[in-house]
Amino acid sequence: ENGIKLIVDFIDGQKTGFFLDMREMRQLIGNLSKNKKVLNCFSYSGGFSLYALKHGAVSVQSIEISEQANKIAEQNFEINGFKEHKKDILTMNVFDFIKKERLDHDIIILDPPAFAKKRSDVKNALTKYYELNRTTLKKMKSGALLLTCSCSYHVDQDNFETTIKKAGIDANKELIIISKHRMAMDHSINIYHKEFDYLKSFLIYVR
Repeated sequence: ENGIKLIVDFIDGQKTGFFLDMREMRQLIGNLSKNKKVLNCFSYSGGFSLYALKHGAVSVQSIEISEQANKIAEQNFEINGFKEHKKDILTMNVFDFIKKERLDHDIIILDPPAFAKKRSDVKNALTKYYELNRTTLKKMKSGALLLTCSCSYHVDQDNFETTIKKAGIDANKELIIISKHRMAMDHSINIYHKEFDYLKSFLIYVR
């Protein structure tokens, strides 16, 4: 993908083994990563991390709770020539990590799994999105970038944006949206089937 080699586990991996719908956002993060410290939360097999490293990030931490996913990430780092960065792939709960660590990164990526898999999960999902983003934003330095995402179909873009806004207010940070999700062109949306319009992501300048 854009010159990056990726191992895909079709049998036991998430979705189809790799999240092709985030291809444009990975490229966007890569383009912004030169000389930056990057934190990739819910990093799965390391896609965002690899883009950042390829484009000259000085350091990249990858946080993922799944040992299986991290094993694939380690292989991906090796086949792309970033073996020395494997030490920064951490098997941890992201919520625990962001509560404990300083978060003095230049770019932080929050791309969690779907918190709302059915409509009755929406209230609980919004609480999780709020807590995740508020805790992260509170620790972020002025001038840093946050890419925050939701792949929960039942959480629409307005609700997600309102939740991020509340998180920013409560974290006492000003948030400026630089870009909304750039959907990969092979993930087109049939106007009669809005179920395809499930993915939301905002690239935000924090100050």
